Amino acid sequence: MHGKRMKPQFVSKITDPDGKVVKEFKPEMLNEAKFDKAYWDLIELGMSRVKVQGFEGFNYDYYRKTGTSEQEVAKGIRVENGVFIAYAPAQNPTLAVAVVVPEGNYGAYSAAPIARAIFDAYDEAVGLTGTPRNTSTDQQFKN
Repeated sequence: MHGKRMKPQFVSKITDPDGKVVKEFKPEMLNEAKFDKAYWDLIELGMSRVKVQGFEGFNYDYYRKTGTSEQEVAKGIRVENGVFIAYAPAQNPTLAVAVVVPEGNYGAYSAAPIARAIFDAYDEAVGLTGTPRNTSTDQQFKN
């Protein structure tokens, strides 16, 4: 099994007002790690069982991890930041999201709902399965 660490990339191309491509950006792999598939399977099993707030009614299987990071903001003063990472759909991921909420404490409560909003916005505009989703008709948005 191979784990690839990719350089973060926000755009694939820049176009002028007429739609002509001015510059394209290619994905860039920073490094690659090789390990036994059984290790990755165990990690994903654990990630599938993490409890979070804000993903009720999510239409996809997803892998996630919550956390709390400590940060010293001044001599002797530490704060706890809420951390959450996830990717979906679980079996064929198209989007990975990482959220850090300064002084957010537990990521399951502070950062996870923000990540859910990002997943929903992406799903509506692009589609986690490649087709934009009309979320206005989804049950989760009624009431």
